[in-house]
Amino acid sequence: MSLTLTMLIYASFIAILLVVIFLPRRGLLALWRASRLDVQRHRIEDALKYIFNRQQEDDPASVDALAGALNLNKHKAMTLASDLREQGLVQPNLRNLVLTPEGQRWALQVVRAHRLWERYLVDEARVPIEQVHNIAQKREHGMTTSQIDALDASLGHPALDPHGDPIPSPEGKLRKTGGHQPADLPLTQLEVGQSGQIFHMEDEPPVAYAQLVAAGLALGQVVTVLERTPQKISLAAGVNE
Repeated sequence: MSLTLTMLIYASFIAILLVVIFLPRRGLLALWRASRLDVQRHRIEDALKYIFNRQQEDDPASVDALAGALNLNKHKAMTLASDLREQGLVQPNLRNLVLTPEGQRWALQVVRAHRLWERYLVDEARVPIEQVHNIAQKREHGMTTSQIDALDASLGHPALDPHGDPIPSPEGKLRKTGGHQPADLPLTQLEVGQSGQIFHMEDEPPVAYAQLVAAGLALGQVVTVLERTPQKISLAAGVNE
């Protein structure tokens, strides 16, 4: 093989390699950048949803709590908190993480997508309820408002997710119906002999939720406290109402 032909083959190989790497939108570099952006967006959305949920419980989130919830080290959590502040998603100059109106809007969109996916997975896909949270956790990201609206419409605009949590409306308001009201009591506050109807079951941590499901507890069920100790609560479960 002549030197000229060898150089031509080599140059062609280099040219093809450069195209594969630098091709706009479909090149390796573009795909790598897009993947990095997706990871960053997902992390931001997870953070916003976590902060939102903490605020709903009147328990402000700290950077350390955010690190634990998202399984990040302290440095990455601090960097993430700084990014949230720079993007105007959390309030500046506060010790705890508090959402701005824009952060609240974005968080509600993620929460709405998550809870609608849980509703779809239970009602349409017939996925076992103890599995829907983890699946919805992956599908909630990157959805446009129109895509979320379409999912909402296809499900008939449900008010509650399968765990009894309210699904935000398109306007960002939490739609509450039935017995899921602020005056409801946690099970731990019922005395022996008292009865109550289950209107909400916390789905995190998933292991604890799976145990509740395995015990036969479900939304709408009437339960009576038979025994209370510091370690456990024994119940008699009736039929759903």
